[in-house]
Amino acid sequence: SKQVVSTPSRWGHRSANRLCVCVVSVFPFVQAGRCLSRRFCSFVMESSTTNIPRRSEAQLAPQGPVDPTRPRAHGRSQPLPVDYEFPILYKSDDYVVIDKPFDLRLDGAFETTIEKIIQRQFPEIPKFRWIHQLDYATSGVQVVGLTRKGAAAACKLFEGRKTVKQYLAVVDGWIPFATDTGAPVHIIHEPIYEPTDNSFRMEIGSPEHPGKDALTHVSVLCNGHLLSNGRPVSKVLLRPFTGRRHQLRLHLKHIGHPIVGDATYSTDYTSYRMMLHAYRLHLPFTNDPLTFETADPFSKEMQITEINTNVQDVLQIQTVTSSS
Repeated sequence: SKQVVSTPSRWGHRSANRLCVCVVSVFPFVQAGRCLSRRFCSFVMESSTTNIPRRSEAQLAPQGPVDPTRPRAHGRSQPLPVDYEFPILYKSDDYVVIDKPFDLRLDGAFETTIEKIIQRQFPEIPKFRWIHQLDYATSGVQVVGLTRKGAAAACKLFEGRKTVKQYLAVVDGWIPFATDTGAPVHIIHEPIYEPTDNSFRMEIGSPEHPGKDALTHVSVLCNGHLLSNGRPVSKVLLRPFTGRRHQLRLHLKHIGHPIVGDATYSTDYTSYRMMLHAYRLHLPFTNDPLTFETADPFSKEMQITEINTNVQDVLQIQTVTSSS
């Protein structure tokens, strides 16, 4: 079945933005999730929209055969079990932090979503508040608000770009440990443009379509080969300084090293998952800063042939740069 979204007219976009401001001013709690206020406004503006079928990620390219010998508990070839529960990284009165599986949607009319699983896992909690979200195919640290005050405080950090986000990825080809100038961090500073043709893919900006500023730091941890098919890959640590849609995926494709299993920005349709994982998240609250970290899900995906001996230095550089 086709997935249909409402695409506001030019007038609709302007009016929706004005409505967002009005809603926030009348109902301050809406600030606890800017994405939620925009969803609400989009719903209200339905009368000025046109329904256009939107291509989902799976529709952009045919899915090739999946290796049946690959061990996995869930993913593109096998759905999550009906009694699945999230690994909990942290829980307090204000937040629950989960280790999100790959290929799982936030909410919507689907059999399995983050919303449905977390409601079943914590039936005593009356309401969950979305603070940020990961792409459907991305796994890792996902923070969910449990109180209005907590969600608002965390959203303020995300909107002000105060958070420190680090991702692990396995990418095609070998990336040098250092740049041509000897720097241990590769810097990708390329704007990202969102096409207006309702395409799922984002694009690197151009003079005709400048897009929005986007900055990513890439640190290479090791080089090697995938155990599944022997092709050369690198494992990298990624630090986005901006939060553009598909930023990490598009930036890595731009430098010629797309993420393994990214069916949107590469021709890899056989991997059982996209190998991008939200590895670490730091929330610098003034009184009680919080840092969440998961295990490396790609530790058994590749045979390592060369390790970056400056890995600790790279991690320190990433942390120092992130907080500057």
